[in-house]
Amino acid sequence: MNWDAFKDLIWDNAIEAALAQLFAALPFLNFWPVNLIIRYIIMKFGDYAYESITLVIDTTVIPLKNKELQREFTTRAITLRAIARTGGGIQSEEFKDARVIHKADLSKYLRVGPRAA
Repeated sequence: MNWDAFKDLIWDNAIEAALAQLFAALPFLNFWPVNLIIRYIIMKFGDYAYESITLVIDTTVIPLKNKELQREFTTRAITLRAIARTGGGIQSEEFKDARVIHKADLSKYLRVGPRAA
């Protein structure tokens, strides 16, 4: 099974949150096709950066500062791994549907930008 839970559930969500902040701060970038081009470039750069980081850092041992996010991430990663093993692998519809749901659920724990006091 070639699936990276940290990248799929945390890294990509963090990039999406940063993009949302960018488009909110600079609304003139948030129109078609500019927003698609920016999103594509940032996501590709994020993928490249993640691949480079994983050459030196084991992402499976990175503790998340938000303990609630850490607990939810661990639970959902285990659930998705179990679905992948018993439900036909990471290409199965069951896994893809569950991944979308878990990714959306975890996104509520991720914030990028200034924190409220």
